[in-house]
Amino acid sequence: MEDIITDSYNLEITIIEHADVQILNVIAPDSVEANEDFEITYEIRNDGESDGCFGRIIDTVTDSEIANSRWDEDIMTNETRTKIVTIPGSDVVLNLRIEVGYVK
Repeated sequence: MEDIITDSYNLEITIIEHADVQILNVIAPDSVEANEDFEITYEIRNDGESDGCFGRIIDTVTDSEIANSRWDEDIMTNETRTKIVTIPGSDVVLNLRIEVGYVK
């Protein structure tokens, strides 16, 4: 029988938001198992005058965008939307940054 070795990593998330597009709630695990996918859920509220909003998740170590994490869509003024992003499993510690904003 083989020994199975698993590791878990703490997850650090930083939020970058524009004054008119706010992140109200982030739900993410405190730690994740190595190489297992996991989800980050967050709510976006548009308090500005522009309807075109965007968001993405960045790996702060490599400064690259996480695959399939970017979205661009119309979120009307005073509207709230929920975003669910699946983060691919990794064997390294992840430090992630959620960025949201609007398109003029």
